[in-house]
Amino acid sequence: MRPGIFMYSLMIAVLTPALSFAYGEGEDISENARAIHLLLNEARCDPAATIEACGDACIEGAECYASPRAPLFWRSDLARAAQFHAKVINEMSCLMKASPCKLVSTIAQDYPDKCDGSVKCACDGGTAVCHTSLTTYSDRIKLFTGSEFGTIAENIALSIKPDSVLSMLLYKNGGVAGSCEGDNSNEDRRNILSEAFNAVGIGTEVKFTVQDFSSNAKEISVISAGSHYMTGTLLWFKAHYYSTKPAAKVMLVLGDGSDEERCNELKLSAGTATNGIYSRSDITDLPQCTSYYFEVVDEDGTYTKYPTEGSLLYNCYHSWQNRHFASCLNPDDPGGEDHYVEPKPGNHEDPVDPGAEDPDPIVPGSEDPEPGTTDTPESTSNSHSGSDGCSATMNHPGQFGWLGLLLAALSFGFIRRRRSNQE
Repeated sequence: MRPGIFMYSLMIAVLTPALSFAYGEGEDISENARAIHLLLNEARCDPAATIEACGDACIEGAECYASPRAPLFWRSDLARAAQFHAKVINEMSCLMKASPCKLVSTIAQDYPDKCDGSVKCACDGGTAVCHTSLTTYSDRIKLFTGSEFGTIAENIALSIKPDSVLSMLLYKNGGVAGSCEGDNSNEDRRNILSEAFNAVGIGTEVKFTVQDFSSNAKEISVISAGSHYMTGTLLWFKAHYYSTKPAAKVMLVLGDGSDEERCNELKLSAGTATNGIYSRSDITDLPQCTSYYFEVVDEDGTYTKYPTEGSLLYNCYHSWQNRHFASCLNPDDPGGEDHYVEPKPGNHEDPVDPGAEDPDPIVPGSEDPEPGTTDTPESTSNSHSGSDGCSATMNHPGQFGWLGLLLAALSFGFIRRRRSNQE
């Protein structure tokens, strides 16, 4: 292969832009993480009802959470930090917030392409020891978010089943009677329902869920979250809507079938028409990898789709694909199947029997607090709450020029074949 051609191929690989995804898109978000995100916002849209359902375990009382909370918007760099930590503690079989080693300084750039999150490449010296706090959770999050992290906090649960994760974190015994300040015993619940946070990233790995919170949302959408999940034998489809304009109609759109089968209106089941959950649980017998998305029209006729492009997937290896099909609420959208690839059946995480109990903890006891601190959220001087606008696109963290590398490989193969034919 001539040097000039090799350098041209290498330039294509280096200069090919990384894929970018808009709000709600991306194959790297697990099915369970999407559902957990949804359930967090369901708890926040009517926190008083959430605490009342908790009963005597939440001794601080519903008066501490009297007003509805704004949703937590997805933030991809927080999700990368959470997914990375979920991988590390799963490898170590160790339930803890701090990292069990001193992380390499380039881990945010290396993960997941150069380092898959394993201890041998993520930790200085390639070793780690369970329950040793050598990198705090706040320092880890800062590595992934830079200076734009605001106020931060973290929750960890020993389950990836969405409803079980929420029960573990929201309804565990704790708090201080007559005090809304609380203590470490109800820290997870207060993180979920705190008005200080408006962004979240979630990672799930085998048996561990990590939730990273921030006061600095980078993207917003009137549909903050949408997904499906199982409770027992019941399949739920839900979307959270948040806007100053009440929703006029919220729809679940399936990718296949007649219009009557594809277009399924969702009804308000929690919260209000401006901050509420729209759901239904009467859709059955869906095949694996059924495509779907959510759409809403508000009282002024403004249309929004979630995810922004493509569609979500039911019970499939990935949770999202770049497939679009005709809308039920937008007559100007005829649909189409851009770059559609038949997805691989089967959830990319270990399948979980919806009716099964959660496994016994790998390491008994609660997570370790960071040395010399309580679990109170950390803040920075440049923190701010909320966002005034909506960013249309953000960089996808896990893809770096894959198309260019493919073109380079094809170019090399073509040249070798041409030279062989000439000889």
